[in-house]
Amino acid sequence: MTTIIACSNNKGGSGKTCCSVTLAHALGNRGKKVLVCDLDTQCNSTSLLLRQGDNPRNSLYELLSSEADAPSCIYASKYENVDVLPNVEEVAALEFSLIKDAERNLTLFRDKISSYIENKYDFVMLDCPPNLGFWTMGALITANLVISPTVSGSGFSLDGLLRTIKLIQDIQQQTNPSLRFFRLLINNVDKRTTMGKVTLAQLVDKLGQDMIFATTIPASSQFQQAEHLRETVLRSNSKSPAAKAYRALAQEILELVEG
Repeated sequence: MTTIIACSNNKGGSGKTCCSVTLAHALGNRGKKVLVCDLDTQCNSTSLLLRQGDNPRNSLYELLSSEADAPSCIYASKYENVDVLPNVEEVAALEFSLIKDAERNLTLFRDKISSYIENKYDFVMLDCPPNLGFWTMGALITANLVISPTVSGSGFSLDGLLRTIKLIQDIQQQTNPSLRFFRLLINNVDKRTTMGKVTLAQLVDKLGQDMIFATTIPASSQFQQAEHLRETVLRSNSKSPAAKAYRALAQEILELVEG
C-alpha cells in the first residue's frame, strides 16, 4: 500500500521543501520507491531533484489541465528510487480556474494522483505551498500522513497550530478518512539553548508527544551548504548530525506507517 505524505505549514521558511526532498532521499536509500510531487509554484523541489540539464516537457500543469497523463509527467530524479512530478510557475494561473469548481477539481486531483501511484510507489511526498489554497487542500484530502515542519524558537503561534490541527481533524472526519496521522517535525533545534528546550517543552505540554516526532532536526549550516550544491545533506555530508537526523526520521516514519 502506498503512503501519501503531505508536508505542509502555512508559514514560509519552515523547511517544507528540505523535509520533502531529504526525507524522500532517505526513504529511497532504504530501498523504498518514492514520488515527490512539487505543488509549490516556487518549484524548489523540482530544481533540487531534477538532474542538471533536464528540461521536462510535461509537469503538474499538463496533468491538471488534462493535456497529459501521469506517466508522461513523472521523471526520474538524481537520487536512486526517487521520481519527481515537477512544477512550473504557470500553475499559479491555473489555480484561479480550478478553484471556481473547487470540490470537483480537488476530487479530480486526488483521483489522478491516487490512480497512478498505487502499486508503483511505497511513498508519495506532496510538497505544499505556504498557504491553505487549492494545492494544499488537495494534498490534505489525499494524504495518509501530514507532516508540519515547525521551526524551533521561531515565535510560532500555538493557537495557529491548534487551528491547523482542527482543520486536519475536520478533513479527516468529513472528506478523507484515510488521513491517519498528523505529526509536527521540530526543525532548526539547538538543544544547547534555553529557547530550544522551552519550545520543545511547550509543544509537548500543549499537544502531547503523540503529535510530535521524537526525531528533531538540528540547526546546522550543513543544510545551507547542501542547498548551495543543489543536493541533500545525505549526499553532501552523509556523516553529519543533520544527515543522521533525517535517517532517523525515515526510520520513525517506517515504524509509524508499517507498525
